[in-house]
Amino acid sequence: MAHRIEKRDNQQGRHMGWHGLTEIKMDLDLDNNKLREWDIEEVELQTSEGVEVPFKILVASDDREVIGKPFSNTYKPISNKTFLDMIKEATSGIKGIVVETAGSVCNRGRVFVSLSLKDSKSYKIGDRQFEDYLNFGNGHDQSCVLWANNTNTCTVCNNTFTYNLHNDDSPIDVRVFHRGNIEFKLTNMTEIIDAHLGSQAHFKAEFENLMKQDIKVDDARSLFAGWSLRNDEEKELTNRGLTKVNRLTELFVRGAGNSGKNRADVFSAVTDYYTHESTRGRGQNAGNQFVSSEFGLGRAAKQNFWDIIRDDDEVKHYVDIGKNVLATVN
Repeated sequence: MAHRIEKRDNQQGRHMGWHGLTEIKMDLDLDNNKLREWDIEEVELQTSEGVEVPFKILVASDDREVIGKPFSNTYKPISNKTFLDMIKEATSGIKGIVVETAGSVCNRGRVFVSLSLKDSKSYKIGDRQFEDYLNFGNGHDQSCVLWANNTNTCTVCNNTFTYNLHNDDSPIDVRVFHRGNIEFKLTNMTEIIDAHLGSQAHFKAEFENLMKQDIKVDDARSLFAGWSLRNDEEKELTNRGLTKVNRLTELFVRGAGNSGKNRADVFSAVTDYYTHESTRGRGQNAGNQFVSSEFGLGRAAKQNFWDIIRDDDEVKHYVDIGKNVLATVN
């Protein structure tokens, strides 16, 4: 499965993940989680004749099973203790820190923690609820560096781990390679937290600006129609395309937190659609919908529309296209 939560893995969290495998733990924190119950140990390798070779391999302290593949002396593993203590030190003095999820995937090859901050993880703009997370990850299997960033995606599986690891939109991008003096503490973590909060403030300001820009229902419908043809503006709107436009218009008027009045409602309609019902069967397969929303076509569509809805010229361009194409089907 794409979640890669194997038999030796465990994902703890305050809410059930999309995969249905979360161990719910409401008192989860940096000292009280499964990653504190086992760690990595380095074992020297040798030939069948007992001759030592210049390679080591990691085993878990609890079951003595292998993690990852052999490595030379130039590779420096980062233990669970070091990983968690780094996060603890980085967030010390910040009030309201909440560990939302922690665990491992890929047969303990990757470990992760996602945090939220009081008054920042869940916040409202108008009637809409938003989420934001400070994510940390580490690879015991040499698949990645130690990293930290912030996204709107909480790490709960290998999919979300990979998404957060490779996220290019995060204003925070801290990476520590597994070599040299790895035991040093991550520096400037206070500034990282400040940047995390600052990025939220920027998004709030942008979204609040959208709330001040009124748009009529007919123009919103035209915008949806024009935008749906963005890859080929000369095409005609198909019956399937018209169904999607009509659904987006419904969400604009009656979607969660929407009232059919402004550009924020328009953006939220697109977000709701591509998050919950854009795949076959209107999102009935939760796994397929999740992958599309966070990694595939759904994610790309949401990002594209976010850029367009904040640009007056782009909005007018697609509204005009939509009016023309809808005139041929209405």
